[in-house]
Amino acid sequence: LSEKPIMMDLIIDGYHSPVNGSHPKKELKKTAVFFWMMFTFSLIASLMDGVYISTDFSQNSILTLINLFIVGSYCIAAIFVAKSQPWAYYYGFSVFVFVYLISLLLLLNLSIFSSIVFLFRTGFLVVFIINMKHAIQTQKHAKYGKFISEDLLDGGTL
Repeated sequence: LSEKPIMMDLIIDGYHSPVNGSHPKKELKKTAVFFWMMFTFSLIASLMDGVYISTDFSQNSILTLINLFIVGSYCIAAIFVAKSQPWAYYYGFSVFVFVYLISLLLLLNLSIFSSIVFLFRTGFLVVFIINMKHAIQTQKHAKYGKFISEDLLDGGTL
């Protein structure tokens, strides 16, 4: 039985019925909010970079392209994770880890702002790792999803 509201979830050999409230596809959709948050924070950081960047055009264009890639990646991940696509979760997670490793290099700068941002990113890394189980389970259920009818438990016919 699931909680709030109390419902019966049918799980056979670890596979959820498509109508379960705790089906991995439904749980994966909920994680899209984290990618939207990263999109927003990255967009704000990119705009701040644009304000404080030097006037050197080559440096400006390279940083702008990197920022556009990161912001665009989070946007793509958020859109497709909201559609329960596990590949998008893996894509967004890999971009996040790439940016996390870059921020680890910036931590060598020893500024208080870099340290606070790194701690913030570490918190998000933990959240992404914990929620990766939903993407894995959605991918596991995908191969059986085309054979199961959602009407089967609601009195429908085969």
